[in-house]
Amino acid sequence: MSVLVLAMVITMLPMNTQAATVKLNKKAATIYVGEKVTLKLNGAKSVSWSSSNKKIATVTSKGVVKGVKAGSCKVTAKNKKTGKSYTCKVTVKALKKFALNEELFRFNGAGNSIWYDEDITKELAGATIKVDGNKVDPSGIWSNGHTGIDCAKVKDGNHKVTISKKGYETFTINLEYEAPTFSNNLVD
Repeated sequence: MSVLVLAMVITMLPMNTQAATVKLNKKAATIYVGEKVTLKLNGAKSVSWSSSNKKIATVTSKGVVKGVKAGSCKVTAKNKKTGKSYTCKVTVKALKKFALNEELFRFNGAGNSIWYDEDITKELAGATIKVDGNKVDPSGIWSNGHTGIDCAKVKDGNHKVTISKKGYETFTINLEYEAPTFSNNLVD
C-alpha cells in the first residue's frame, strides 16, 4: 500500500521540463544590395520583425531581409509570447561594377563562341554568363590565339549577353551576329 501511495505522489509532482531555448539563427549578416538572407527565431512560434533603417535593409513578416542601400542597421525579432527581442546586425555592401565594355566582345565567325580582346578571364571567373537567357558553361572560357566563351551556335541577328556575379551589378550587352557569306571561295 505504501508503495502505491508513493507512486501516486511521484506522478502528481510537477515535471521539471526545460523551456525551449529561443535563439536567432544569425547575430550578424553581410549581404549586397538586392541580395536576401533569411533570419529565423528558433524556439519561438510567433515572431514580429522590424528593421532599424528600412532605407538600408527591409525585413518581411517571415524574416526575409533584403539589402536596399549600402550601410548597416539592426533587424529585430520579437518573441510575441515573451516580449523578448533579439537583434542581428545587417551590413549591406554596394555592388561593384565589372570593368567591361561592349567593344570588348564579338561573336566568332561560326557564331558558337564570344571572343574578347583583352584578358578579362579573372574578371569573368565565378560569373554566370547567359546568351539569350541560356546559361553558358563557365568552363568554356579558353585561350588559343583568341580568348572566348563557348556558346550554342546563334543565328543571324542581335543577341542579349548577360554576365552576373555575386557582389557585382549585372552587365548586359547586345551583340550582333552576321554569318559570313562565301562567294568564289572567298569569305565576305
